[in-house]
Amino acid sequence: MLEHDERLTGDEAAFLARDVEFDLSRVVVEVDFQSVIADRLTEVEACYENGSYLATLILCGSTLEGLLYEVAKKHPADYNHAKAAPRHGDKVRPFSDWTLNDLLNCSRELGLLGEDVTKFGHAVREFRNYIHPQQQVREGFRPRRVTAQVARQVLRAALEDLASRSTDSQ
Repeated sequence: MLEHDERLTGDEAAFLARDVEFDLSRVVVEVDFQSVIADRLTEVEACYENGSYLATLILCGSTLEGLLYEVAKKHPADYNHAKAAPRHGDKVRPFSDWTLNDLLNCSRELGLLGEDVTKFGHAVREFRNYIHPQQQVREGFRPRRVTAQVARQVLRAALEDLASRSTDSQ
């Protein structure tokens, strides 16, 4: 479980206590992409179990972004018409210019992600930026087990949400 020096907020504890079950085959993305996601989930677990918490954070963040990007590409009209869609002037930016922030906000607006997944997804997005060593040094960040736990739970809960909230009907 958690080490003695790792204190959780109430929101974190509740989110981590959530029992997450998902069927990756029900996430509406191509089968080869599902295979890559399955491989990454295995790597996330290996990184986490071996104490590679920074690697866990980065892998969870990049996988989440790639997953939401693929879902958006499957439903371009829905994403492009969302109020949260990023714009340049009066035109929606092409998907290739969308950020994880944009994908999280639009996915939430479309009802594909729950509020908790979106909230903690934004935290994972911020932690993922520590892929840049300069930022990590500048901010004195040292990843902890609980931070990696939250990132794992965000990715798993996003998969659960995407699998259970049919995107076929949109």
